[in-house]
Amino acid sequence: MDSTYYSLSILKLFEGMLEVDAIIEVKHIICDTDESITNLNPKLMDYLKSLKSKYNIEGDLDKLLEKCFNKNDREQNIKNIILDRLPIISYSDDRIDLLKDSIKIYEYDNNKNKFKTITNFLMLSGLKIEELSGKKGSDRRRYTEDASSKITNMFKGSWNQAKIRVDVWIDGDEIHFGIEDESGIKEVPPTKRSDGFQWYLAFYINFMAGAKGDLRNSILLLDNPGLQLHPSGQKDLLSVLEELSKENQIIYTTHSPYLIDIEHLDKVRIIEKHNDNGTIINEKYYCSDLDSLKPIRDSLGFTLKDSLFISDENIIVEGPSDKYIIEGMLSYLRDSFDWDPSKLAINSPGGANKIPYYAFFMASEGLKFVAILDNDNAGDLAAKELKKNPNLSETQIIKIDQIVNIKDITIEDLINPDFYNLAVNSSYKDILKKKLNIEEIDISEINYEGFGLADKYSKFFYDKKLGKFDKILVARRIKTDLENGLESSMIGEKTIENFKKIFSLIKEGLADGAS
Repeated sequence: MDSTYYSLSILKLFEGMLEVDAIIEVKHIICDTDESITNLNPKLMDYLKSLKSKYNIEGDLDKLLEKCFNKNDREQNIKNIILDRLPIISYSDDRIDLLKDSIKIYEYDNNKNKFKTITNFLMLSGLKIEELSGKKGSDRRRYTEDASSKITNMFKGSWNQAKIRVDVWIDGDEIHFGIEDESGIKEVPPTKRSDGFQWYLAFYINFMAGAKGDLRNSILLLDNPGLQLHPSGQKDLLSVLEELSKENQIIYTTHSPYLIDIEHLDKVRIIEKHNDNGTIINEKYYCSDLDSLKPIRDSLGFTLKDSLFISDENIIVEGPSDKYIIEGMLSYLRDSFDWDPSKLAINSPGGANKIPYYAFFMASEGLKFVAILDNDNAGDLAAKELKKNPNLSETQIIKIDQIVNIKDITIEDLINPDFYNLAVNSSYKDILKKKLNIEEIDISEINYEGFGLADKYSKFFYDKKLGKFDKILVARRIKTDLENGLESSMIGEKTIENFKKIFSLIKEGLADGAS
């Protein structure tokens, strides 16, 4: 048997993560043998006993090892020991099955797999459909009341927005579910509650069931949890996750600042997607050559101003390239403003589809903001969603075609092509020299009709086999050049005029957003 298999089984016996050097040492010491435990390498036995002492492992080590290395059924014993110690894994995303108001018993019985949350609710509450037929009148009512009390006791303490009672009852051939809060109105159907509460209730029920009602030794995986929750609800969710993590491993992804525990930033991992290296998990964000919180801010699309993430005045843009370009132009045109842009935070959530969400919580917190969107399909959809919010002024939604009326226009198209070409050549001078043996790209070569400015370079790079064109890299170069005081003749009068227009719209939108 492979020695790695032995080392894995032994480490699992200790029910804990040992140090890397301990794992390596065990793998070196263990050797294949058909001998009994008493004849195993003495060095191995001594080392295992030292680990028991070092890591305060409870239980009889010799008996565990004897069971593990019984030569007659050793392989099956090892497998069973490992499997017995594997935690329960529960996965949840935003598309969770919400609790329904009611369902006919026969409909549920015929297709239980379709009604996951109801099945888990009944399991946790102890209510068994097959036992209802044998209960009548007060016995049935008492049975459902006990079930209601059980699920309520499990749920209370996790939802701090209000005191909640969760009810289940039977009426004829239907199972009904209801919510009662401090208002005293009983048996309110779950669908009459807020979207955030419905999600939270379903999440809690399904996780509890996934952990078999015992919140210990479980791994909970959450993909963007609590998107529908109000910021205060998200803070409650963070508190619950923190409490659950005392007995479980909790892993979740988020773009919300309210689900980041700023008191324990060591728990944060930045996930970065690279074209060449795939997805990278950045564990030690504090080792950045930039300030220690920048990777977190960049990941969430925020800038550090008065708080960790947001400012009183905010600009929301689609992506990092927009952010760098606007930051550069703000710096360059600062002296021409009749208002103070120094308090502005420029937020890049990473796509037009995420802007409505950021706008929602900023509006709910009473913050001033404008959203800048490209004139393309994604920008149009985001603008449509933003306009559904009655608390937003139309001036807070800025489309790039308000500056230059061209279809499929992006922020790069507001820049003079010669200035943009200068930034491209500065960014890619080494690659151009190495792969094409040229010092720079002549602007006349970028003559693709029907393409936006950045897309023209993407097409050129593809045709010349230069790899993928990185417009973020170029945007950083533009920002650096602007902050270093590039001459206006190199930037171009049209560029300056376009961005003066966009900053005028920003000023107007921020003023209207405050009213």
